Amino acid sequence: MKDKYNLISIIAMIPINIFVFRLFRYIKILPLLYKGVIHFNRFLKETNLNWSVGILILSISSGTLLFYIFEHGINGHVQSLWDSFLYVMPTIVTAGSNEIYPQTLEGTIIGIALMVTGIITFGLFTASIASIFIKNQEKNDDLNKLILTSKNLETEIKELKKLLKK
Repeated sequence: MKDKYNLISIIAMIPINIFVFRLFRYIKILPLLYKGVIHFNRFLKETNLNWSVGILILSISSGTLLFYIFEHGINGHVQSLWDSFLYVMPTIVTAGSNEIYPQTLEGTIIGIALMVTGIITFGLFTASIASIFIKNQEKNDDLNKLILTSKNLETEIKELKKLLKK
């Protein structure tokens, strides 16, 4: 397996300025990305965050589209869907944008809904990460209890052996 990656590295080091050879460097990254995606999917399923991620993606896409529909033509800062997206992302992650702000009642309602959705979603992320740490701590506590129990059993066995020798 290592020989395969060494060959890729050797090909990537060829000083010929051919773009194709340089692409071989990135081939080494693909297995790492694949493992990362697998671990991330397992994390989402274990913590039930797949629903939260889906709601977050739906909120971002629908918020972008709705904000564009209600603000385009009225708000001078919203010229394209990209401008609308640039309003939605800071609004859902923090609590608003300094450059683009709503000028209609509908846009304000969309902004409020995005803020609430962002707060709830990122709260769920934080709680899920905290629950993983708590589960790990509980596993460590169980392991420590088992170690203590085994030590107690060892001392009891030693005492029983002493009693049997007498």
